[in-house]
Amino acid sequence: MNRFSIYTIKIFLKYLLIVQFFVTIVSMVSAAYTYLQESFRAHVTLWHIINMEIIKLPATINSSLPISIVVANIVAVLLLVRSNELLAYSSIGGRITRFTIPLILVSFIAALGMYCSYSLLYANTRIAYERYRTEKILKEPYNPLREKVSNLWSMDGSTLVHIDFVDNTQNYISNISEYYMDAAFMISSVRNIEKAVYDNQSGNWEFFNVYDTDLTQKPPITNFTEKTSSTGQLLQDIVAIAEKRQPKTLSLGEISRLIKLMKAKGLSANKHEMILYSRYASTLSVIVLTLLVVPIGITFNRRFSPLRNASIAFGLALAFWITFSAFKSLGESEVLPPFAANFLPHIIFIIAGLFILYKKESAG
Repeated sequence: MNRFSIYTIKIFLKYLLIVQFFVTIVSMVSAAYTYLQESFRAHVTLWHIINMEIIKLPATINSSLPISIVVANIVAVLLLVRSNELLAYSSIGGRITRFTIPLILVSFIAALGMYCSYSLLYANTRIAYERYRTEKILKEPYNPLREKVSNLWSMDGSTLVHIDFVDNTQNYISNISEYYMDAAFMISSVRNIEKAVYDNQSGNWEFFNVYDTDLTQKPPITNFTEKTSSTGQLLQDIVAIAEKRQPKTLSLGEISRLIKLMKAKGLSANKHEMILYSRYASTLSVIVLTLLVVPIGITFNRRFSPLRNASIAFGLALAFWITFSAFKSLGESEVLPPFAANFLPHIIFIIAGLFILYKKESAG
């Protein structure tokens, strides 16, 4: 790496820190205003707001880093063009591609930082934020498994299972219906269980008011059992899924494992896949945006206008985010597969960035 590349990176990092600090402060002020509009505003103090913003700082940086990268790249390039330093670099044989690559490498390092944050910090940050908000402001006991889930369907081999209600806090499940299929995929028998309660001492599920109906008999025969028990591995998996119904609070590894479990049980994992791929795509967007805005800001003609070049660069970045959001909407509505919905915009704009870089290189 030559001296000019190191010099460029220093300028970029300087303005990245300045912009990121400014964006973080703005995000904190905006969040503080939101807190004051919520129902618990009477219990919020300035100290509470500061603590909550410090706790969720990794999430704030992750969400704002792409725009900070865009602004820092634009400012660095425009300063070098305006001072004629980039022109001098080009006139002694420096190539625009060689100038762009170090900035892409720095953006790649920033993307790795975002990935590590999503993997190691993001989930714990969200949980710590909810715990502080619940215990310190709402003055309530915090329970990460407080959510109750209803209407779950699952496949376990040749058995179709429907669960009406799951309460994770009590390990309680109500209205379980198991439909057993024969070799021709016809329902041969049905088991209805009024409720199931997990016994921590034995490690088994206690089933209450069980009705077993044999549909192969004419008329069907129903046997009633007041109470029975089972290891209930399927129910354990269902509860594990129900506990993780808020994938935004999970790490990348936890979401991946949950997706595998849900697919194995015949449950739709589209929402979880969208969040997983969206995090990877947000990480990759840092590199895509650098490839887009750096070449477009390089202009050596007499009509050079910093405002015009900055506007074009911001316009390209905005076009990328609009396209990305539109494709995500298609993925959330299941028009597109989650992977395609998150990464097709990146492929499109990587090609556009390479084309712009090629044209600038040819013109230079």
